Amino acid sequence: MLKGFIPKYISNDTFIAFYEFLRKLGKALHGAYKRNEGDFRKALNDRQALIRLKERTARTSGYIEDQFNYSDLRYGKYSVGYCGCEVIALYNALRSLKKLGTLEFKELLVEFERDGIVLSGKFGSSPKAIADYLKKRGYRIETTTHIEEFEAVAGRSKTLILVYYNDGRDITKMVHTINISKENDYRGEEAYVAHNAYTGGRASLPQRNISELIASLAKGHAKGIYMIGIN
Repeated sequence: MLKGFIPKYISNDTFIAFYEFLRKLGKALHGAYKRNEGDFRKALNDRQALIRLKERTARTSGYIEDQFNYSDLRYGKYSVGYCGCEVIALYNALRSLKKLGTLEFKELLVEFERDGIVLSGKFGSSPKAIADYLKKRGYRIETTTHIEEFEAVAGRSKTLILVYYNDGRDITKMVHTINISKENDYRGEEAYVAHNAYTGGRASLPQRNISELIASLAKGHAKGIYMIGIN
């Protein structure tokens, strides 16, 4: 069926390249997305949503775990709840590295509206924009679209960003991007924990390896596309 054609027959490299093409095309045609700062109602919604974000992350060790709750916080022409997962994944990755400092989530939204957003947010952000952001700020990163390399990249990295199909059989279920941090499990052994992975507003259960973690996502139907290892 057509809905299964892309995840089954289109290579991960081609998928990522297509997103990058749309990113650059949009910037060339329209420049940076410009917020309408004169729209008082939307600006007020943004402020209220950002206040709630701070309150909620205070209860989740500083991570954003509940993207679906931010339907009134804008990213491009849409909402963070609809298309903000890439920016959230970056924010959470910086949190896991303890590198947020005074950086505010809205600053990342504005940064990616300048360069990174795809179709004014309809398709979220280009995953390569995350890699570009990190490289420009001096982080050592490693990227791969080859699923068989995920485990090795994860082992060499302090934290990860993973892009995946929500259903490897159905493109209409869309794509999601998450941060995966390294934590100690109940035995004190290193394990992988997914953040903002649609697990009820909290971090996922720790998994021993990346294969097990991906298998635990999206009711077992997730299929990996792109991984960024960060140091």
